[in-house]
Amino acid sequence: MTLVELEGLTQKQAANRLGLSVFGMRSPVQPGRKQLKMRLEKCCVIERDGRNGVIDLSITDRTHRLLDRQ
Repeated sequence: MTLVELEGLTQKQAANRLGLSVFGMRSPVQPGRKQLKMRLEKCCVIERDGRNGVIDLSITDRTHRLLDRQ
């Protein structure tokens, strides 16, 4: 997921780099994306543009309080 989401490679490029098939690359990436989205939506307010791209992300007050306790 790091190669695709953070380094900007396509799934095909990442699969080639890791010696996997594109299907083998998609298997772990899709659930990882869903899990990341779910976690971010729980702790943050996400502002999106007209094409559903993220343009801003801020931590909720609840998350701030939880982090302050640690």
